[in-house]
Amino acid sequence: MHENFLSVLLSPMSLLFLINAFFLIFLSSFVWSILYNMNYTRSLFEPLKEEKESGLLLKAAFFSPVLLLALFAEYQWSLLAKVDFFPLLSSPFVRYNFFGVIICFIGLIFIKYLDKEKEAEQFQIPIFFIAYAIVIYLIYLIILIATVVTRLNAFPDGFLRNYSYTMAGRINFTIIYTLFLIHLIFVFFTVSIKAEVKIILLFVYTVILAFIYTIVT
Repeated sequence: MHENFLSVLLSPMSLLFLINAFFLIFLSSFVWSILYNMNYTRSLFEPLKEEKESGLLLKAAFFSPVLLLALFAEYQWSLLAKVDFFPLLSSPFVRYNFFGVIICFIGLIFIKYLDKEKEAEQFQIPIFFIAYAIVIYLIYLIILIATVVTRLNAFPDGFLRNYSYTMAGRINFTIIYTLFLIHLIFVFFTVSIKAEVKIILLFVYTVILAFIYTIVT
């Protein structure tokens, strides 16, 4: 098992886990930082700097729509249950969201610079809500994609071969929904930590997934 773990750790699979971790940790942090550094957002968080619990609750309130969006998406389309993204080029979900992500990133960068202009001060609240909606959408997508990539690679379908179809389905649903919640909590805390810690977490996340892959395959 020790040799198998090392071979997985040095394989392209670990590179995939590393890329997955990079997007989950750094891209979500980049998106959150744009929203957090907006004038209106800072006016909400600044008074709570000395009150860590209140600041954490406010941050949790900011993140709660991600979970609500996930529940709505599952109820409406069962995205996690179906993992219906393949083949990528013919998947309507991938096509629509690909263009959506590009438009959102362009819009978010434009808002970032617009927020600094004095002329935009009277429109702070509308600009904030537009940026907030974009950030929630992007963070949800980042977590969704990270969850799907982790499920399909760290927990390949073959590891359920010894279970009945019904039991395998239940285990699969439990794993993928648990992974989504873990990733959501993970992003919630990592967006606010220092870059050095993020780099450490990047490698820890990769090693953990490589270890899990070694166990289940």
